[in-house]
Amino acid sequence: MNVFLWNQKEQYVNSRELLKRAVLQYEALKQNTDEYRESRQDSLFEFTADELVIRELPGGKPCIVDRNGDRFPVECSVTHTGVWWLCAVGSHPLGLD
Repeated sequence: MNVFLWNQKEQYVNSRELLKRAVLQYEALKQNTDEYRESRQDSLFEFTADELVIRELPGGKPCIVDRNGDRFPVECSVTHTGVWWLCAVGSHPLGLD
């Protein structure tokens, strides 16, 4: 799991774009592990933020899908207060509050 913190006072970026960045960064970090290389040797993760779409699950939790509408195999949770935005991204269900 990775946690991403963003201070929007410095530069405003909307939450959906920040979530896409967090998911892509999580995947890039994951690619550098032996476990990832062993499980996905023939399929490198190569999406851009434009190719990811954010949908909401019942209850409002975001999920990431690709251009074809297929759910991306990553879990994420987002919270924000004031100028602070926080996102957790991982391979198992998680939640921030």
